[in-house]
Amino acid sequence: MQTSMRDMVQAIAQMALQEPYVGNKVPASYLMLGEMIQWKRKRGVSLLNWSELQLLAEEAGVLAGADPSESERCIHRATTYLNQIGNAFRFEIKELSKMLIINPDWLSNVRFPEIALLHTVANHIFLVLIFSS
Repeated sequence: MQTSMRDMVQAIAQMALQEPYVGNKVPASYLMLGEMIQWKRKRGVSLLNWSELQLLAEEAGVLAGADPSESERCIHRATTYLNQIGNAFRFEIKELSKMLIINPDWLSNVRFPEIALLHTVANHIFLVLIFSS
């Protein structure tokens, strides 16, 4: 049994080393943004809209020195990193990519009748949140 546990731990370690962010330097502003998001999460915030995310990214220094036309790309890179390490969840669908779920448990704790539904109407994708009282 110990051998199989040791093998499993080694396999998990090998898989973790294959992650795209392992071995790369992470900008301090991404780490600061992550800390700011954790602070918000601890205060009960589960979702950030685009304008809230822009403000946090600016305060964290994610946009420092960036051309204003590049701000969206800078925020996208930072949130991609946070998504990869499990600090936040961002939909890759263009219409939903400007919403950041900063409490991943929120998404997993939603019960079936309250589930987030993706609905396509005339080539537009909508996120429909249905909450029961």
